[in-house]
Amino acid sequence: MTHVLAFGRSCVATGVALAAFWLSALPVHSGGNGASEEAQDGAPAMTGETFDGVYLGAGAECPQFMLDSGEQVSLESADMSGFSPGTRLRVTGDVARMSRCMQGRAIVVEDVRPVPPP
Repeated sequence: MTHVLAFGRSCVATGVALAAFWLSALPVHSGGNGASEEAQDGAPAMTGETFDGVYLGAGAECPQFMLDSGEQVSLESADMSGFSPGTRLRVTGDVARMSRCMQGRAIVVEDVRPVPPP
């Protein structure tokens, strides 16, 4: 009986260690608490990073975007209805800690604007 208990404890410890390992591999959201700040002109202030690239179209769950660096990312919470694939865009947002997008890293979008080619 003591061997069974020792085996059970070992399995639980292994499961906890594996869960901690997988959680430590998640990308980190660098944004604040989600509270809206206002710029001096009364418009909401942008708190995230700026990413330039090309809109690729729909993905599994979220729109896909090719950064100028060559990395493909998902755009979470983005309304892309006014843009067609191939459009060059500037996206403001934060890298998500967790995402529903299911494809690589995700950016939680605050703002999307078209930009001219470099």
